[in-house]
Amino acid sequence: MSDDVGTISLNRFKVCYFGHYNSSYARNRILMKALRLAGAAVTEINDRSGGIVRYRRLIIRAVRSRCDLLFVGLPGHMNVPYQVLLELVTS
Repeated sequence: MSDDVGTISLNRFKVCYFGHYNSSYARNRILMKALRLAGAAVTEINDRSGGIVRYRRLIIRAVRSRCDLLFVGLPGHMNVPYQVLLELVTS
């Protein structure tokens, strides 16, 4: 059996890990590590401040980063509408 069965190379792929996630949460650390091991350049776009100002900061940073993929960190349910907005604005 080949060693590369089921592997995906993300070389030269820029992933923005987006949201108000806790970067020390195990699931976030594991996902970011897996993306990096697959060859992706991972940029963290994280704002843990409160209120609506956080979303403005997140959106501005995401637009400036020009990523190929916007990955919403956990917990991310509150960030998904902003991810959709970013996709519409940057497409």
